[in-house]
Amino acid sequence: MFDQDLRCEIKCLSPDALPPYEAVSYAWGKPVFSETLHCQFGPIPTIEHLAAALRRFHREDQVRCLWVDAVCIDQSNNDEKSHRVQRMRSIY
Repeated sequence: MFDQDLRCEIKCLSPDALPPYEAVSYAWGKPVFSETLHCQFGPIPTIEHLAAALRRFHREDQVRCLWVDAVCIDQSNNDEKSHRVQRMRSIY
């Protein structure tokens, strides 16, 4: 199970149209991107701890809707990170 490729579908939704979801966050720390999350827009470099968490969250019998800060916020864009952090209260 833990060596499987990470795959997801990313959806951009209005805050008024959100389905029930689970939010995932962790200390961003030093960006060492040793894993890859594959989505319809292409590969997303991912740190090992996030990849391990996503593998643990996976359920064979259900689809899970996750909001993951490291995926939903462009980690290389400080302006976007600053803007999104201000909205964290509404996300969580």
